[in-house]
Amino acid sequence: MHSGEKIRRQYVLREVVGVGRNGEAWLAHDERTGRDVVLKPVRGTGDDRAAAARLRAVPRALADLRDHPHVATLHATLEKDGLWLVMEHVPGVLDPRQPLSPGEAARVGAHVADALAALHAAGLVHCDVKPAAIGLTARGTAKLLDFGATFQWGGHQTLALDGPISYTPDYAAPELVRGIPIPPSDVFCLGMTLHALVTGLPPRRDEWGVVEPDAEAVGLLHGALRSMLQPDPRDRPDAAEAKRLLTAVANGIPARARHPVTDRAASRPSGAPDLPVVPPAPRRPPAPPAPPGPAPAAPRRRPRPWLVAAAGAAALTVVAVGVVWAVGSGDSDPSRPEAGEGTGPPPSPSAGPNDGPGPASLIGDHRTADPCALADRSALDAFGYTDLDNDYGNFDRCDVLVEPEDDVWVDVEVSFTRHAEVAEDLREGAPRRRIGEIGIAEAAEEEPDDCDRALLLPGEADADTVVWISASTDDDGSRPLCEMADAAATGAAERLDALIRDGEQIPRRTAPPAFPEDSLLWQDACGLLDADALATVPGVNAEDPYTYFGDWRCDWSSEDGGTYVGLVYDRGDAMTEDDGTPVRFGDRQGFVRAEADGPDTCTAWVEHRDYVDEYEETAVERVRVWVEGEGRPEDRLCDWARDLAASAADRLPAP
Repeated sequence: MHSGEKIRRQYVLREVVGVGRNGEAWLAHDERTGRDVVLKPVRGTGDDRAAAARLRAVPRALADLRDHPHVATLHATLEKDGLWLVMEHVPGVLDPRQPLSPGEAARVGAHVADALAALHAAGLVHCDVKPAAIGLTARGTAKLLDFGATFQWGGHQTLALDGPISYTPDYAAPELVRGIPIPPSDVFCLGMTLHALVTGLPPRRDEWGVVEPDAEAVGLLHGALRSMLQPDPRDRPDAAEAKRLLTAVANGIPARARHPVTDRAASRPSGAPDLPVVPPAPRRPPAPPAPPGPAPAAPRRRPRPWLVAAAGAAALTVVAVGVVWAVGSGDSDPSRPEAGEGTGPPPSPSAGPNDGPGPASLIGDHRTADPCALADRSALDAFGYTDLDNDYGNFDRCDVLVEPEDDVWVDVEVSFTRHAEVAEDLREGAPRRRIGEIGIAEAAEEEPDDCDRALLLPGEADADTVVWISASTDDDGSRPLCEMADAAATGAAERLDALIRDGEQIPRRTAPPAFPEDSLLWQDACGLLDADALATVPGVNAEDPYTYFGDWRCDWSSEDGGTYVGLVYDRGDAMTEDDGTPVRFGDRQGFVRAEADGPDTCTAWVEHRDYVDEYEETAVERVRVWVEGEGRPEDRLCDWARDLAASAADRLPAP
């Protein structure tokens, strides 16, 4: 889909107005009615009839709310590669950067609570109430928007679609995070939202999940918010009662904070279904005491299968702050030297005009900037034993591995990301907080096993670069991932701000392993596949690659966006037959595996050179090439990946 495209001979696409787990939402002009509308995708998983019926239950229920004054109107639905909602366009989305008075926030909240009451009566739970899901009309009427995360509530239980529940962590109710969306969840989300609209931030939670509003900042709203933010959903008012409390505050009458036990029965309307018993949130185990003397070396190369999956997803999309940008667009650099040419490392890409110390660019030479200089182990010591891994994956990253309890590991990754669209969108959004000149933004949507933060750098020289912090785990238990991401982001931001004050750049790579001239660190990823090699994959545009930080990754796509080719560098243990089918590329060992990067993909690896890492163990630099083509036969995709990997191997310098 692209700007100017006409859908169903009626809707002319204008621009993307939001991106979430379900995909891009588009502002469009309805030529039949002359009004602007928003086209929002609704996604579900499973091809069975029951899944399809559940998917369409939400639009049918929303149609019954067509005339509600505080619910964005559902004009129609349409089918185009899935189900789309044609929604009313409400341009005035609320922004915590433009705070409201407690009384005005209460008025807005009363409108939204009225909408939620109607939604709950229709058998729906919104699941993602937040400032960006509330719009104001020109007359100041608040309307509830964004129903892409909505779940159907059926009698006494939630009829969940297959797949993860969508929510925004900073605003989500405790039971929502644990996969139990119920009507009181929306009341909690609304309370967090109103606090943010007054103070600029949602209230913080303590380690037990208890939220205490800032009484001084929220004023008359305090009592209402305390009631709405009770950790036990049974202790919260329902949406109708929340509307009454907020209406009173809007009229200058403070709401009495409800007692969580004695007032519980009064909060349940007559005839309401019983709520499910929600288990208490798991408590975080205390950090183990520091061992006497020097810390023992952590076992090297702990299995981290979730990183393989994450790398596969990253190979196809760049995800930041809940927004997804498709790869395969960008400007090529005709002056880029061919890989393997010359006798030494090619010129290094730089984020600014200077390669020496100075304030023009914090990053400086991309290929020598050390991400480990921003990986603050001390900021994560409170969560458990920590270990620094400075040569895992691509060269743009450094990892702190945290062990909150025996044999449970959390990977906190610090990486450099160069992507103009991502950086621009982050800068146009609202940084959650600032440390000196460094803005800290956070993802609008999080996964249960992942939490992300982004550091925004000042100055034009680094405008396209973001320092990305990601905490992830493959452990099934509840882990304080966002707390870890926040701690790591704070430590990195403090270091960056100190560099700015001192007029210095991020330190250069000095720690082992060293990077000789034949290292992939110095090789341009785009130069490994020329137009002749890319012609192997029909339709791929070889003239328009998208390059990333350090020129260590390059992507190409077809004009219709249906076929992708990507090439990225990787480091780690030598691969085995468990990782893929062994294949030789000349004198180099390689591997090929279908669906390593998701459905309709095939990936090939080429091992480039062995080296001894800082743990005195043998590690490998390698090239990873993948092809994605929707509907293409698996064997054809793997033939293409194998041919592209062979071409890349031929252009690598001799190790």
